[in-house]
Amino acid sequence: MIISGRLLRYCFIGAFLPYFAACSYSAKVKHAPESLLSSAQIVAVTEMRVNNTIDGSLFDRVAQQVSTIIFEEDLESANLEQRFSEYLIASVNRNFLDRGYAPIQRIKIKQVEQEQAFQQSGLTKNSVRLGELLDAGAVFTGQLNIRQKGGLDYPLALACLVPPLLIIPRPEAEVIFSGELTHVKTGALLASGVSSGRMNPLSADEINKVIEAWFDELPAL
Repeated sequence: MIISGRLLRYCFIGAFLPYFAACSYSAKVKHAPESLLSSAQIVAVTEMRVNNTIDGSLFDRVAQQVSTIIFEEDLESANLEQRFSEYLIASVNRNFLDRGYAPIQRIKIKQVEQEQAFQQSGLTKNSVRLGELLDAGAVFTGQLNIRQKGGLDYPLALACLVPPLLIIPRPEAEVIFSGELTHVKTGALLASGVSSGRMNPLSADEINKVIEAWFDELPAL
């Protein structure tokens, strides 16, 4: 079978276009003056909630990937979301370090939570109280929403045989990261905003880039 040059071009486009065109990021974050941010340099990342509205098997694959790479163990699905949340908190802490903040170690936060029997309800009131017990200048709470957009998940090899398939959208994951940085002493918001990204395929690296886009809007100390 002789493959024409045009067909080869279709195959090339089908194989590489998703990687060039599928990932895009945006962020809109408002923050207090840098002088006020500097007064709250020690930060406690108290909570990171994950809302998954995509196909469960896809989310499980990404979370399992994180579990295997970061924790070097396979976990049952019941534990994947909790471990994925911890992975996201670690990512947030790294971004705070890059911006000149001093995040409190996660193990210390957990210790205080256990001692005080805090309920992980996501309420800012509880987070601020936790920040007081940790002697933090600010607390950070975040949420990650992942949702799947429709499309036809066809094999790229099939597109080489049926080129018109290339005009049919493929499934796309949208990731939305929201976060709030709250001053412990006053309860005032120091920073609040949202970043988002669309990607195909969904991966832990691309999710990290969405989080990084949020922190790119935060002034370095």
